[in-house]
Amino acid sequence: MTPKHFARVKPVSSSNDMATDALDFDRMKQEILEEVVRELHKVKDEIIDGPAVQRQVQNGPSSDDVEVQRSEQSICQARASVMVYDDTSKKWVPIKPGQQGFSRINIYHNTANNTFRVVGVKLQDQQVVINYSIVKGLKYNQATPTFHQWRDARQVYGLNFASKEEATTFSNAMLFALNVLSTQDGGNSVTALQFKSRVLQML
Repeated sequence: MTPKHFARVKPVSSSNDMATDALDFDRMKQEILEEVVRELHKVKDEIIDGPAVQRQVQNGPSSDDVEVQRSEQSICQARASVMVYDDTSKKWVPIKPGQQGFSRINIYHNTANNTFRVVGVKLQDQQVVINYSIVKGLKYNQATPTFHQWRDARQVYGLNFASKEEATTFSNAMLFALNVLSTQDGGNSVTALQFKSRVLQML
């Protein structure tokens, strides 16, 4: 009980003041109850409805903060070097100049709006190097067993995987995502849970 509530509690007085005292006491109890309810709502907002974790990401040459939603779940994980094709030199180069090495690549499925994105985090410093929304009709090319690529209007992306197994796991997830996107207007497609079950059966 806060000091202001104690200040409203009057000392015992004559019988003429008893009705007034009772009304004041009831009002005080109501105010305390309302304050407790407000505090409970604050706790709910902080614990249950708290903001999603913010991560700094890069999509091509630019970077900004993107929320990792509670409705997102990873449908695959693989190690790969994230590359882009440099038209000037006609060579594949790291997506971030001067940075070599593998990143942890995930495909996230947002089950709330049925969208997918590729997110890559450097194993060495945990920096996010790619955050790419997978769109309907994307052309995914498995150039070699361990090097896969896709193109958009701006540039060509490449993933140089650590192993054939990880490349296969990622490509299966990518094809699953493209299948969902191509059939979400009314066609039938397997669920993420069914997809994970199929992948486990392949291992």
